[in-house]
Amino acid sequence: MCGDSLIVKASIFHIENIGLNPIHRSKKRGNMNTKAKGNRNELKSIKYYEKQGYYCTKSGGSLGMWDFVGYSKSDWLCVQVKSNRPPNNLEMMELQEAIVPPHTKKLIHVWKDYARSPEITEL
Repeated sequence: MCGDSLIVKASIFHIENIGLNPIHRSKKRGNMNTKAKGNRNELKSIKYYEKQGYYCTKSGGSLGMWDFVGYSKSDWLCVQVKSNRPPNNLEMMELQEAIVPPHTKKLIHVWKDYARSPEITEL
């Protein structure tokens, strides 16, 4: 009897470790590289403004408040890019209170999956 329970425990351990446990199975379909997705959306937003005559510079390493900054002869842009959802309340408050130079627009781009253009909100 004791040997049978060890085999059952060993089998359950093996099944859980290789991810086949039906109880803990995730409903997720594939893995999304969210960093790559965010990077793609940032580059789409940069191209959007470069077509309008802006020169854009991307923040390195996502360490800044803004994902990229754009400038033209007449004004500046500070842009935060999001995928599928707007910034949460705390982040929105920080962006609204951010101090920027005169003639600078603070913008939020929200890219929905499969959309051809972003939803743009000016703060």
